[in-house]
Amino acid sequence: MLYAAILHPRKNLAVLRDAMSRLAAQGLPHLLVVAGRPAPDGSDVVALQRAATAELPGAPGRVVFMGQPSDRQLAALMAGAAAYCLPSLYEGFGLTVLEAMACGTPVVVSDRGALPEVVGGHRRGRRARSRRAGIRPGGAARRSRARAATGGAAAKRAAEFTWERTADGWLRVLLTAGTAGTVST
Repeated sequence: MLYAAILHPRKNLAVLRDAMSRLAAQGLPHLLVVAGRPAPDGSDVVALQRAATAELPGAPGRVVFMGQPSDRQLAALMAGAAAYCLPSLYEGFGLTVLEAMACGTPVVVSDRGALPEVVGGHRRGRRARSRRAGIRPGGAARRSRARAATGGAAAKRAAEFTWERTADGWLRVLLTAGTAGTVST
């Protein structure tokens, strides 16, 4: 399971760590791979990194800390992950979620900020309540089929987010603002 984001309390890594610990107790064999750097806002860097890299209660050896990987390394991590998890309490857009989806990786996100819009409906991604991760243990064959189906839907959803579509959206907003008389020169 991959978490790739800054180390900041609003990213809610503690909830993912708790879910992974509980799932490990139920037999989930996965590792939690944490890739991130400290937040630039002056948060307690030492405490956040210590919390991110600590052993999972009852599941020693299950956390791998990658620091800040290169773009190529991050893409490989995303493509190889069973799921990308971001239980953020607030997220403006969630570009890493979209990147994971583009890799064909199922995503588990909180239902906060713009994350539900990015993943779309339940068929396109998994949305988890901010207090729980939407990951369940199960048979290897079932997980493999589910990952393929969910990952394919995720990649299809990610393809909808193009730079052309973004630019067209900005143009529409600017033209609307301009006709409403709110744009000054």
